[in-house]
Amino acid sequence: MVTKKAIFSVIGILLASSLLSGFIFTTVLAANEVGLKQMLPTAFTAPVVSVEKVPASITNAKSVSAVVAQGKKLIAERVNALNRFKKQVAANKSLNAQQKKGFISMIDSNIKSLGGYRDGMINDKELISQKDRIRRMYKLMRIFSFSIPRMQYDIALSVLDNHGNSINDKLKILQNKIDAAKTTGKDATAWQTALDKAKTSLAALQNDVNEARVNLYRSVSDINLKQPDNYAEIINPVFANTAKSIKRINQGYTLLARDLLKAMSDPLPAKGPAKSAGLVKDCGNNFDCFIEAAQKCDLAKINHTYAMNLFEVRSTSTLYYELKGRDSAQKCIFYIQAKEVKLEFPPNTSQAIIALNEEAFKQMENRDGTCAYISTVKLVDLLKRWKAGEFQFSSDPKNGDFKDGKCKGDYFTPKVVTSGTLPANTLQTISLRECNKRGGSGMQITENNTACVSSQSDLGSIEGVKINGKSVQCCK
Repeated sequence: MVTKKAIFSVIGILLASSLLSGFIFTTVLAANEVGLKQMLPTAFTAPVVSVEKVPASITNAKSVSAVVAQGKKLIAERVNALNRFKKQVAANKSLNAQQKKGFISMIDSNIKSLGGYRDGMINDKELISQKDRIRRMYKLMRIFSFSIPRMQYDIALSVLDNHGNSINDKLKILQNKIDAAKTTGKDATAWQTALDKAKTSLAALQNDVNEARVNLYRSVSDINLKQPDNYAEIINPVFANTAKSIKRINQGYTLLARDLLKAMSDPLPAKGPAKSAGLVKDCGNNFDCFIEAAQKCDLAKINHTYAMNLFEVRSTSTLYYELKGRDSAQKCIFYIQAKEVKLEFPPNTSQAIIALNEEAFKQMENRDGTCAYISTVKLVDLLKRWKAGEFQFSSDPKNGDFKDGKCKGDYFTPKVVTSGTLPANTLQTISLRECNKRGGSGMQITENNTACVSSQSDLGSIEGVKINGKSVQCCK
């Protein structure tokens, strides 16, 4: 019988087996068609962090009425500040509705807690307990030295998340326009190079945002557990490091946008007469035809389907291959696009496991890339091995089947879903069907017992689903 662990271990192998290479050029495009000028990030100003100390008017007060009057004033200052902050969040056009809802909920929670301290003053006639109440508020709430600044940094990181997603959408539009202009007779090699560089830079910057958020949450959590008296002195360096990360990421986004705008401002040179589609030999599903064309790097295309059995899981993959001819360096360009991957599981495999695996493979569909070969001999050898059903799997294109070609494109960089930072809600469970119905998605619990990101809600552990012994949370 095939275990869940065995089935999940197949994921990496099957994903690698579907990575079998290619690439398209050329377009005519104005920068404003894609909105490249909107890719510049908004400026970031580090929040002001105040040092909160219990005022002498509380410490030296001689009467309950004096403490109560001053205490209500201090609480009102904080409630008013939070309400002003809430209006700023609601008016922030760089946050989406779900993010605004999450931050406003945190603000309201702070306001409610402050109301609890204020209400506690009403019937308390003891001077010492009244003073202790204010001291606790200062130590546990820290509205000006922690709560508001921490949310401001979290908002800045969320804005960077949204900015990165927006850039990603624009890069996809640009790639589609470059691909669509393939037959215009223009040479977009320089544009494609700039776009590929932008994609790589974007992925690195998005990872930096996640790292900055994780480092902030981890540091804040450690400090809050200790509740030191010199809180402001300890938290300030943490906030300062986060500010440096945000400014550095902002600079990275600025350079990305400017470099891409500069590259796209250059007119596309003519590549020569547009090649007729009839010159590209359609091999149908005849692999020998495609291998023969590869010997001289003649223009050819093929839709290839192959099946594999691994640990009783059968995968059937459909891929599109195309020989694009030679580039300016006389390298043979081999293009590949993943069309579809179908999986067949053993009879006793749970629907939850099937659904999660199918979703993982769904992410591979329509990904493409190219490999440039100095020698067609290496390419022909590769195609012959594939025809014989011999594959050398690796997640790195520098190894395995693609080690002899210079490969690039999102086909060779499968999307990695980073884990979230919110504590996992393992006290509740939810069925996979209900999770899907409510618009949720699965996120594996990390070693730090976190799962969903700050802008999501954790609806609970998905029933019957575990990866490496850890639950999978339904995040919405």
